[in-house]
Amino acid sequence: MKMNLRLPLILFFGINSFAFGQERTVSGKLSTADGNPLPGATILEKGTTNGTISDFNGKYSLKVSSSDALLQFKFIGYVTKEVAIGNQSEINTTMEQTAQSLKTVTVSGLGIKKDKDQSGSASGSIGGSDVIQSGESGIIQGMTAKTSGLLINRTSGDPGAGAYIQIRGQNTITGNTQPLIVIDGQPIINSSRSTGANGAFDPADQNNDLTGGVIQQSRLNDINPNDIESIEVLKGAAAAALWGTRAANGVIVVTTKSGASNVKSDKPFNVSVRSALSVDQINIEHPKQTAYGQGSGGRYSPTSAFNWGDKIADRPGGDDFVIDGPGKYFSAGGSDLYGGYFEAEDGTKYYAIPSAGSAVYDANGNAYPNMTGAGSDTLHGGKRSTDVANDPNRDQVFRNGLAYDNSISLSNANEAGSFFLSIADYNQTGIFNGNSDYRRSSVRINVKRNISEKFSGRINSTYSRVASNRVQSGSNLNGLYLGYLRTPADFDNSDYKGSYNSYNGIDHTPSFNAHRGYRRYLGNSAPTYNNPGWTIFEQINTTNVDRFLVNPELVYNINNSLSLTYNSGIDYSSDKRITYFPYRSGGSEASGRLNDEELNESEFTQNLYLRGSRYLNENISASAILGFQLNDRSFRTVGGTSAGFIVTDNPPLNFNNTTAANNSAFNYIEKRRTAASYLVLNFDMFNQLFLEFTGRGENSSTFPSSSIFYPSASAAWQFTQLDQFKNNNVLSFGKLRASYGTVGIEPRPYITSTDYVSAGSASGWGPFLDAAQYGGSIYESVIQGNPDIQPERKTEVEIGADLRFLDDRFSLSATYYTNTTEGAIFQVDVPASTGFSSKWDNAATISNTGVEIDLNANVLKVGDFRWDALLIYSRNRNLVENLSGVTSVLLNGFTGTSSRAVEGQPLGVLWGGKWDRDANGELILDANGFPTQALEEGILGDPNPDWRGSFGSTFSFKGLSLNVLFETAQGMDMWGGTKGVMTYFGTHESTANEVTASSDLTTYSGAVIPSGTAFRGAVENFGGGDVALDQSWYTSMGGGFGPVAEQFIYDASWTRLRELTLGYTLNSKSFREKTKLNSINFGITGRNLFVWMKTAPEDGGFEGNDPEMNLTGVSNGRGLDYFSNPGTKSWLFSITINY
Repeated sequence: MKMNLRLPLILFFGINSFAFGQERTVSGKLSTADGNPLPGATILEKGTTNGTISDFNGKYSLKVSSSDALLQFKFIGYVTKEVAIGNQSEINTTMEQTAQSLKTVTVSGLGIKKDKDQSGSASGSIGGSDVIQSGESGIIQGMTAKTSGLLINRTSGDPGAGAYIQIRGQNTITGNTQPLIVIDGQPIINSSRSTGANGAFDPADQNNDLTGGVIQQSRLNDINPNDIESIEVLKGAAAAALWGTRAANGVIVVTTKSGASNVKSDKPFNVSVRSALSVDQINIEHPKQTAYGQGSGGRYSPTSAFNWGDKIADRPGGDDFVIDGPGKYFSAGGSDLYGGYFEAEDGTKYYAIPSAGSAVYDANGNAYPNMTGAGSDTLHGGKRSTDVANDPNRDQVFRNGLAYDNSISLSNANEAGSFFLSIADYNQTGIFNGNSDYRRSSVRINVKRNISEKFSGRINSTYSRVASNRVQSGSNLNGLYLGYLRTPADFDNSDYKGSYNSYNGIDHTPSFNAHRGYRRYLGNSAPTYNNPGWTIFEQINTTNVDRFLVNPELVYNINNSLSLTYNSGIDYSSDKRITYFPYRSGGSEASGRLNDEELNESEFTQNLYLRGSRYLNENISASAILGFQLNDRSFRTVGGTSAGFIVTDNPPLNFNNTTAANNSAFNYIEKRRTAASYLVLNFDMFNQLFLEFTGRGENSSTFPSSSIFYPSASAAWQFTQLDQFKNNNVLSFGKLRASYGTVGIEPRPYITSTDYVSAGSASGWGPFLDAAQYGGSIYESVIQGNPDIQPERKTEVEIGADLRFLDDRFSLSATYYTNTTEGAIFQVDVPASTGFSSKWDNAATISNTGVEIDLNANVLKVGDFRWDALLIYSRNRNLVENLSGVTSVLLNGFTGTSSRAVEGQPLGVLWGGKWDRDANGELILDANGFPTQALEEGILGDPNPDWRGSFGSTFSFKGLSLNVLFETAQGMDMWGGTKGVMTYFGTHESTANEVTASSDLTTYSGAVIPSGTAFRGAVENFGGGDVALDQSWYTSMGGGFGPVAEQFIYDASWTRLRELTLGYTLNSKSFREKTKLNSINFGITGRNLFVWMKTAPEDGGFEGNDPEMNLTGVSNGRGLDYFSNPGTKSWLFSITINY
């Protein structure tokens, strides 16, 4: 390291040099009310600088000046006690928690407990019990709506799917947007590496920029939520500064449970057994029309892509007219129309149905009626049935998901140490029928041990086994929703698999494993996109994760005020994935595809730090931490893909089932190393002014060798310690705080040099030429590396106040912050003469400014009845201040509609095709009165909310409790791409309107609908008079595949009942005596039971899916909906038995 550490070392050891002239020694032990030892408490001879700290067993020893001295005992979250020494040589003390104890303890980035009332920066505290009460399957989702400044969105309703976390806005364009996760003082992996539509992970895609494929889970959710003691959200740069280039997005510090003694009984262990059952359902659905059938132009066609066919109610009813055998039905030219049939697995046979307008004759040359001609009775072809298939199609896809959560934990503590053991199993089936499931099994062992008078140690470890099978989603011809929501109202998807029996004029030739979809309803070839049944029952998208977390720590107490700590963290996971598209899957996977890969991630962190404290005088104390850290992270993926199966019926899942030319292997290796030193200085002045200074010097393998220094400072003033506030009956606590800090975002690996990449060439949606199949070839990338790249640097200032009123019954925390990220990295265009198309550079500036308010109140307490409430408000304003002249940078999405960085706009704005307008903002219309497309794309909306908030209340009476939590997000936009495409295909409910023209109306195609004529569509006035919106409009300019995305931008504001929990606890004295149990807790929890949105067309509101869902998962791009798998609502029933 290039940092000069001589002065910090002198300061550090200087404050730990003591000289005593005491006359006698007092010793003893500090304990909690439940009998557990209390290590780290301060014991001070009042009126002097003489003091010490209790050891691992809560024991202390202190030389004092005389028997007249008073001893003060202090610890975070506990009432300060004073004891006169007198003739005592041994003083054992039981410390009592304050009423605010759980709320006034915070945990630093190193996992060290601190007094929140002394902190100069904002943080949010979430109890482990709050996470469990939420009923969520993962830790991340369980934190939702619990503290200000923290935004959490689920990415999908798939079981175990990941979640997007944002603290105080987005700070980067191409870097990682997620906060650092620290468990028990050690950073862990929280990646969510999703796979693309072809089933393979793309190592070049560092930000999961996926518009189709499988949404994977976030790795934090590998941890059993029942093992969590508390969660601390470090929001600002000053609070997170100890982690340097990994702290710009905030830090979430998780503390797991440790052992506790059971002093109230003679039981050797605390035993807790919990069992829960949850029932999940889809919470919001896209409305589908039921009035019109498959076809186009109001005429039935069984092979049409559209649902713009005939009116179902006008059909004659009965069985369809089908071509059900040879020699029976002929064309006008005499050709036999019979072409075979599809036979489902249950023996049901499906034959060809003539389209409207088809000429069908019998063997004698007589035409069948109602097939050709211009009358309304010829619109239906051979389709007679008036059955609507929306309900059976829905039943094919959806079910009630079930989850079983079972866990048991054992714990104990005594003078020798403590231990905590838990075993848990979470087993979930998703809301989709078929291959949709998630199972997490885990074991955790946390052990602490007092090795000797000087040495203590602990080791926290967990193993998780996670197995899941997920469903393809998004812009993906093999995705669930894409096929399901495009299916016409009159096509029944139930029989999706069977055999196609072709006819050659003599006999039938069966083709097994045939795939029947609405555009290939006989299964004679692979469908354009999957039948939903094929997607959920036949495709395989498995993930099997083995995860190990080991965190040992050894502490050497040099003296009562100075200790040396070494700890390390090992995080390793192996993720084995198989993606299987059977032969005759939709689109490009028609010949079958198998992907088999393994992703390995590891993180190894080592910390060595000195920690000491001393009293400089009676009114001022100081403490310091001086440390060194090494961090190694690696990611490796290796696998292969094969396409074009040789054996197509029940094929073996190995690479031998394709030709060598259709097999390809891939691998990718990524390594990062960071070395850092850090110094933390804290000063307590007059027990009311608290200062903290932090410095971190860091070197990393991802940027040049020069060291980066990250400073921070914070101050907190408890002004209620002033004499004029001490007897205030209204304001019981008041603190003003301010902080400044600088943190960073490290560059992605290997962009300091120009890569060589595998050769290949693609042509739009056409074929791909892979040089690997022709002996292999590489070439220099067209993206130029930058040897001078530096970390993105975020500087933040925050000010705030923490107030408590009426003997701490009401508390208010308010914070204002502003931060700026300079040198944000993205690819800047360079002249073609350089031989490159772009270059990595520190070329952007991004800022965030916001307000956070947390209000907690004990509104009412009468006897055994209590009402507590909380109110949380967050507002963040994000701005891309500089893009070095670049118009926009794609974050995620499609060519036509995307989420982008645009100078002068919030990060992530929606971008795409717009209506052409004049200088006054009025639409420019064509000759028929329809709007026209603007020549250039532009900004369409902002997916960032104007503000977010939550409101909750807890009502309790004796053992009964009711908790209600609402959450809201207001003022953000979303692209309704799914609705746009549904209108194009004619499946959306809004396209089924039937109106009568009150005057002659012109259609987009130029046709005229005479006055008094009924037609399918709508009447609209774009400023040039009424026009008819019919199929010609929706399948061109007015549909989802048209060039103008502006019409599908909606207000996605929402309010939801996030949690509703009813609980009852049995723990009376008579109950404990009769059952020998400590307690039994019963709980019923509802999640996302109601979501209120602006869904009416005139309100311009988003509809069809939970607006929390996001097409591109955990990525920088937001506000995109395109056949994203839906969200869920749930009921959970639980019982916990404590022994």
